[in-house]
Amino acid sequence: MKVLINTLHPVDVWNIPEKYAIRLQKEFPQIKVVYLKSKENLIKEIKDTDIYFGWYCGKDCFTYARNLKWIHTPQIGVGKFFSVEGLLDRVILTNASPVDRRQIGEFAFSLFLALHFGHSKIIKNYLERKWARKEIGDFFLDKKRKPLKDMIAVVLGYGGIGKVIAEMLSSVVKEVRIIKRKKEDIPFKVYTLDEWMDYLPDSDAVFIAIPADKTTSHFFNYEKIESFKNCPYIVNVGRGKVVNEKDIAEGLKKGKINGYATDVCEIEPPDENFLLWGFDNVIISPHISALEPDFWEKQFDFFVKNLRKFLNGEKLESIVND
Repeated sequence: MKVLINTLHPVDVWNIPEKYAIRLQKEFPQIKVVYLKSKENLIKEIKDTDIYFGWYCGKDCFTYARNLKWIHTPQIGVGKFFSVEGLLDRVILTNASPVDRRQIGEFAFSLFLALHFGHSKIIKNYLERKWARKEIGDFFLDKKRKPLKDMIAVVLGYGGIGKVIAEMLSSVVKEVRIIKRKKEDIPFKVYTLDEWMDYLPDSDAVFIAIPADKTTSHFFNYEKIESFKNCPYIVNVGRGKVVNEKDIAEGLKKGKINGYATDVCEIEPPDENFLLWGFDNVIISPHISALEPDFWEKQFDFFVKNLRKFLNGEKLESIVND
């Protein structure tokens, strides 16, 4: 049996260090572990691979992987894997949702607080060496800034990340509403995608934690923005394609949105002409919300746990094409 570890992500922090491949080989001497460093060898190595650990490597890559039985990706968004025709009919796909969700949920919550308390404005003035008491004071006195205890927050998506966001919000806001495809018995009010436009307009904060697919592309658009009675904060830790960034920029200019914070953009990295640069009530982080000091240690432990299950013929955790 062969495990192929792909380290060809263009941003090095997203490549698992080689020491984990060495550890894996020591723990499982019966398995051949290949730590791939060169793109030139990808097709050659994947042809006889049984288990693939890594990022999406393109349709051509997986077309050659006829022996493949299981893909594990150290990310949560897996939409691209579904684009390879027939791949997930014959291969198990697992992701890192149990590993990443707490960190990403906490990050989303911190973005919300940063918007509400004007951190981007404060930092901007700090960098310009300004004691901007009047400007920041006026911001804090703005009637659009409801106290946290009076806010209604909507969480779009109730997967692992959405659950963490809702849990954290419940301790500070008046009400948390969950929008998901199907209703279920959970500790919060639940509305379906068909119903949510009836319950969106009076929200004060909207958290986007859904994947991008054919049904959610540009799902959050100006129609939704224009429906708001209040001027909400919008936080996106789902996917950049879920929002229409042009409409977000328009909503910010017209004062329909109190602030926008995102860890994801439709095109990454955005260029210097990106529509959302330059606003003092926008926070953009470079798609790093999952990272923490023990990120790869947790990823490795989760993969090893699942690998033992795989070898024993048991059901794997975090299957996304079940």
